[in-house]
Amino acid sequence: MLPCALLVALSLQVGHVQAELSQHPPGWERLQPAQQRELAQVRRRWELESHSRRVFILQMSERCIRSAFTAEAYRACKRKERQETFALRLEGLEHINALRTHYGLAPLLDPQLDLRPPQFSVLPIKKAAPSGAATA
Repeated sequence: MLPCALLVALSLQVGHVQAELSQHPPGWERLQPAQQRELAQVRRRWELESHSRRVFILQMSERCIRSAFTAEAYRACKRKERQETFALRLEGLEHINALRTHYGLAPLLDPQLDLRPPQFSVLPIKKAAPSGAATA
């Protein structure tokens, strides 16, 4: 019997995939019907082929979390899960983008994989008043 957390995660993943498949990617309307079918088949085939790997990642993460008795160990488990999921999604994008490029379409970027460098803001440093100085 699958643990409740795994069932919830899988149902969320299925819902996410169904939502993705119901929306056409950019450039879809420029493709011939045969090209649309081929691209849809590549996406569908990838989802089916990677399913067992997604389940494995969740199971591995669950085992890790169950054995994590410190906050640092828990964070390491979650970090590993994110890394594995990130790598799997990138691999899927590579499969889909290879065919998109072949058809002259721009490659897709996954909005969940924000590949932009982090933005830092620089704040001025406030100087402390010298000790013993009178404030007005």
